[in-house]
Amino acid sequence: MPEYVRYKGIETKIGVVESLFYVSYQKYTAALAEGYLQRVDKSLLPERYAEKGAGFIFRFPFPDEDHRKFGDVDDHNRSIPITITDPLLLENSNYDKSQPYKKVIGLESQKLILRDGDKKECLAAVFSQKEDHKLNVFSVGGDSTILKIVGQFMKNNVEPELDPVRKNLYNEVAKRILDGYQLEIPKLKIQPPHRLSSKAEDKVKGHLKIKRGKGL
Repeated sequence: MPEYVRYKGIETKIGVVESLFYVSYQKYTAALAEGYLQRVDKSLLPERYAEKGAGFIFRFPFPDEDHRKFGDVDDHNRSIPITITDPLLLENSNYDKSQPYKKVIGLESQKLILRDGDKKECLAAVFSQKEDHKLNVFSVGGDSTILKIVGQFMKNNVEPELDPVRKNLYNEVAKRILDGYQLEIPKLKIQPPHRLSSKAEDKVKGHLKIKRGKGL
């Protein structure tokens, strides 16, 4: 069943059943606070969609969509791929240890929940994973788990990305995931560069002396 609100007097689709993939929680609550939303027949009161415990899933606030108007999206099924190479995040002990582990999950949306542990409100990231021709959708309520997932995203997707536009997008996506939990991006452990052998160092130093002698 489609879900609608009236935004500034115009009937606007926000999603289907519990999946409100046409608007982010941030844009929705901002419009609600401004008094721009009114109820449409056969849909809920606008306030109800944003209530804690209502169970609605909102579109992830993709940074490159900040300029778009309320309810204006190109792809309501959009997701950001996150490569997981740590089997302990998604698997039990029965995975095939003889093969390199690699799976991809999709970041799609956010859901207002009570965070594991302190039970404070947070906008939990919601992911999808295709497995055995089935699509599994799950949210993450624990700080330690989401930090590990973002760490995998930084290591496997952000760091290797060569396109500067996509790299900047991914960096901001990582930040916004953790903003939902009031967390900061974990620092990656960067391996120091390998030191040259003494023979290679002497060769480099000799090369530099030659260049300096040429006035460089």
